Amino acid sequence: MAALHLSRKLNVQYKTAYVLLQKLREAVGLRRDAIKLHWLVQIDGKNVGGVLRKANRKEERKDGRKKENQNGKRMCVLALREANRHAPNRTLTRVIMDENGKEARAQQCPC
Repeated sequence: MAALHLSRKLNVQYKTAYVLLQKLREAVGLRRDAIKLHWLVQIDGKNVGGVLRKANRKEERKDGRKKENQNGKRMCVLALREANRHAPNRTLTRVIMDENGKEARAQQCPC
C-alpha cells in the first residue's frame, strides 16, 4: 500500500501516513523473521530480473543465455509454504542470490 493511498483512506497528512506505514513495515519485518515453519514445508523459487536490453542492430545483439553476457542483476524469489491440514497455511518469501540447496536450507531453518 502506498503512503498517499493510506493518507487518503485515514484522512491524515502524507507525512503522517508515511511514518505510520514505515512503522508497520518494520513491525511486520521483525515478526516475519521470528516465524518458524513446521510440518511439511514446500519450497519453490523463481528467477526475476537480469534481462538484457535488446540492441537496435541485429549484429550488435548478445546472447543473454551465456554466462559472460549476463549483467548479474538476476535474483531468486524463494517461497516457503507450510502445508498443514489442521492449521492455516503460512507462506514466507525471501529474496536470495541463487536457487541452490544451501541457500534454501539457510532460509528454511535458521539454526
